[in-house]
Amino acid sequence: MSTRTKRRSTRKHKGTRTATAAAGRKGSTQGSDTTSRTGAASQSAQPDEPKGRPQPTAGAHGPRPGVAGTNDGGTGLPEAVAAPRHEHIGVDGIRVSYYVDGPESNRPLLLVHAINAAPSVWELKPLFEHYRTHRRVYALDLPGFGFSERSKRRYSPALYIQTIVDFAVRVIGKPVDVIALSLGSEFTVGAALREPDHFLSLTLISPTGFSSRRLPDGQGPVAKWLHRILSVPLWAPGLFNLLTTRKSIRYFMNKSFVGEVPAEYIDYAYAAAHQPGAHHAPLYFLSGQLFTTDAYEQLYAKLTQPVLVIHDRDPNVSFDRLPELVASRANWQEARVAPSLGLPHWERLGETAAAIDRFWTAHGAKQAAGTEQGDDGDTTARTPSAD
Repeated sequence: MSTRTKRRSTRKHKGTRTATAAAGRKGSTQGSDTTSRTGAASQSAQPDEPKGRPQPTAGAHGPRPGVAGTNDGGTGLPEAVAAPRHEHIGVDGIRVSYYVDGPESNRPLLLVHAINAAPSVWELKPLFEHYRTHRRVYALDLPGFGFSERSKRRYSPALYIQTIVDFAVRVIGKPVDVIALSLGSEFTVGAALREPDHFLSLTLISPTGFSSRRLPDGQGPVAKWLHRILSVPLWAPGLFNLLTTRKSIRYFMNKSFVGEVPAEYIDYAYAAAHQPGAHHAPLYFLSGQLFTTDAYEQLYAKLTQPVLVIHDRDPNVSFDRLPELVASRANWQEARVAPSLGLPHWERLGETAAAIDRFWTAHGAKQAAGTEQGDDGDTTARTPSAD
């Protein structure tokens, strides 16, 4: 063989080895990605967790590998609370994330966060940490938020109501007391109307739906048109990013705190709002499609379970019709925790918890251990007889 032929042969074999190695690396990468996705899919296909004793997901206290089209901690979102985090495949196959901790000797407690540009279990962190020492506490990230699935889909009150019903029935598996915040109150009441035997009592903090001003039809053509405009791919992510800068988050949170907004609150909201798909659900909120048009008549007035409303002043919510409901329905009470601007459990946790504990004690739930029952400020629960 000539020298030229040997060189050609060497170059040919070298090229073959290089191509083979590159193909091997590519195949290895594709294989890893497939394994990650298959693993996530197989987790989704697993049967529901045993009632009351769900099994933790892998990496319950840290980020897990990302899955395209969803948020599962792959981009720097820390856990909202220092507790085991689990996942449940709920309505329509949507993956929802939740935290659970505490003894099972007393009635379980479910926490439902609000809806805004960057909500999550974090909003109810003080209540989770307070009650988990003596109750089994569940805290759910609703679809589109926190560690739950944030896929591009239609988000609606019906979806959230069914998610809460499904979670209470299939995951908790026994009747619960519920604490819900702001717009989360409407979804929780809808769930309690759907499955009244599973919801023993409801505590609503700064609930929406009590304004004397009638809201536009959230399912009407105007709201749907507005959502179409807001969700145009050309500008939807950019518009949402403008609404969720640290400066913007601080501006809106300042309206909900009497004192200084905790820096970690802003940090967590910012991280939550910058997850893959974070803009999908909030755009339905901004277009008005997540509100029930006449929540007073369609939801609140139909409840038969004991209900406590905790409120003071709120720049985003009015309580015009609440006195009317408390005066006409024996199962409704209200407690004013002042001064507060929508998040009393963050700035006046002791008074908020004392009001809740008195309410639970009056309606069959065991008194929370270690709670003071003395003078706690302006937190007297008012009933029709008290007025």
